[in-house]
Amino acid sequence: MRAGLQSNASKSLLEIIGLGSPLQGLSAGGALAAAALLCGALPVVRFEKLRIRASMAPRLGAGIGILALGIYGGLGITYAMMTMRFPVKPNEYDNELSGTSYLILACMLALIVVGLGWCFYRSIKAAGIGQSQQQVSEEVNQD
Repeated sequence: MRAGLQSNASKSLLEIIGLGSPLQGLSAGGALAAAALLCGALPVVRFEKLRIRASMAPRLGAGIGILALGIYGGLGITYAMMTMRFPVKPNEYDNELSGTSYLILACMLALIVVGLGWCFYRSIKAAGIGQSQQQVSEEVNQD
């Protein structure tokens, strides 16, 4: 094998296309996604103002632009989280819940009990109304 091929093979894809770092690649991709979004969305907005249904091409371009912009936004956040250092102190557990934890637990249990009780009350009330109406109609028919 030639040395030139080996050196190109060891380079990353970003270096081959002329972008030195992943941040430059994310910036370029985000810019392309924003341009695709604008090229697709502007005709759609213009046509909808005129009350004309836009063709499938600008709608598809706007959709792909939104998806691409979301992908590059997510990749940017992922890259930022991977490269940043966050100081983390170790947690020490003493197998006890704090006062705040007990308060949250009590509120959630009360919410569940009250919610289920309310649903049960409503179902019994609805069943009682339906049954009493049927009894009234039977009594009227018997007379």
